[in-house]
Amino acid sequence: MNLRYTLACVPGVALLFANLAVGQVPRVPQPIQQLMQSCQYAAAVKAIEAIEDSDTADLDYLAYLRGRALHLQEQYDAAIAAYQMVGQQYPDSPHARRARFATALSHVRQGDFRTAEKIYREEARFLLSLD
Repeated sequence: MNLRYTLACVPGVALLFANLAVGQVPRVPQPIQQLMQSCQYAAAVKAIEAIEDSDTADLDYLAYLRGRALHLQEQYDAAIAAYQMVGQQYPDSPHARRARFATALSHVRQGDFRTAEKIYREEARFLLSLD
């Protein structure tokens, strides 16, 4: 059975995939993809920050990817701020919820388990609600 289909059957989890068509991959410029894949995260952050054209990239995903690159550099405070910006600038993006979970993970890496637990609890409540 397809994992995506299985997860979509759980109440609320379908919302994670609501705006993503099956097989849809966010548009990321090739140089940024290469930088991320080669673990050149600082350069990737600079390249993401230089992107202004939404015709060649999905800016909401790039905002999330910027947070991910900062997290992978162990710059957790900056990653948390970047992830929070995803939710503020793109609240309807399918990547906003992913950014919330990533925020919690950055808090875990800092040893701030209470804040991470609060985020995970809020997200679980949302995903498992019948509304």
